[in-house]
Amino acid sequence: MTNIAQTHENPPAVLGPFNLRETILLGVPVLLLLLSFIPISTYSGYYTVWSNFSYSFFNGVIQIAPSFLVPAVVAGLIAVRRLSVPALRIGSFSIDQVASAAYTYSFGYLLLVVFSGGASIYYVLALLVAAIGLVASAFAYLIPLFKAEFLHREEASAHPVARQIVPAPVRPKPVYAAPVAPPVPGSPHVAGFDPAPGSAAVPIPIPVPDAVPAPEAVAEVASEAPAVEEVAAEAPKPRGRKKKVEEPEVVAEETATEEAPAESAPVAETTSVAPAAPVAFAPFWLAVPSPRPVIAIDGNVAFVALPGVWILAIDQHPEGLILRDANGAEGLLRQVADIQRA
Repeated sequence: MTNIAQTHENPPAVLGPFNLRETILLGVPVLLLLLSFIPISTYSGYYTVWSNFSYSFFNGVIQIAPSFLVPAVVAGLIAVRRLSVPALRIGSFSIDQVASAAYTYSFGYLLLVVFSGGASIYYVLALLVAAIGLVASAFAYLIPLFKAEFLHREEASAHPVARQIVPAPVRPKPVYAAPVAPPVPGSPHVAGFDPAPGSAAVPIPIPVPDAVPAPEAVAEVASEAPAVEEVAAEAPKPRGRKKKVEEPEVVAEETATEEAPAESAPVAETTSVAPAAPVAFAPFWLAVPSPRPVIAIDGNVAFVALPGVWILAIDQHPEGLILRDANGAEGLLRQVADIQRA
């Protein structure tokens, strides 16, 4: 209890267990109930606020709610809190907060009716009574006669809904990274190099068909073939030397005959390898500027090539390129305009 509370005496009970402020809030709906039977004069005669129920129940509730029902509900809550449930709350609102909101609504409605042409004696008196309830609820803490009641109350933590707000975290703006160049198939991983986080263009290694040997390598192998045949042709020469002692002339003729094919062999082999083999299609990675469908062999869409995602082109087709995605699906890409090669 604070020093200020010690200098202000707690208001005593004036009506049973109720103090003065609570007694006023209990008496306001009683006065409004009595005033609701005062006739209201109109061009067509006299009627009361209860007469609206004769037209429709909804219309009657609309007329009687701010002038009696809402203050009556507040009085009932105050009575329950004092008599049985001291810590009674309506959601995150205390009963005093509910009373402040209720009398603000009643006073505002009656004030609007009075200034909109309904300045009959009933509405004027009901407005004055609602003003008393508004002072005893919404402005009670500012009045010294009622302030001591709040100062003597024990401190309590606020309801989670009634606590002070905290700053909301600012959502980071999305960063759109450029497509990352795909790695060369079969190349070793370079230490310290990793694709940028958040990049959508992270290629997944896909098995690539074996490359066809270059024409130069074929020609080089072919040029070495005659040397092997020369060695094979020279193998019978020892027999030639043996015959050379017995039949010199015959050996010379046989040697000339055997050496002739060996010399002509490289020429025949070289001429047969001269036409180079056709260059095979070299697979490459590509990216598309816009979503494009990739058609499977059965005519259905195998997958959709999306911008920023690298896809492997594995073969050439008269109508486009044969692509293979990260899941192994293959299909024909007909729209090959403006593609980006890695």
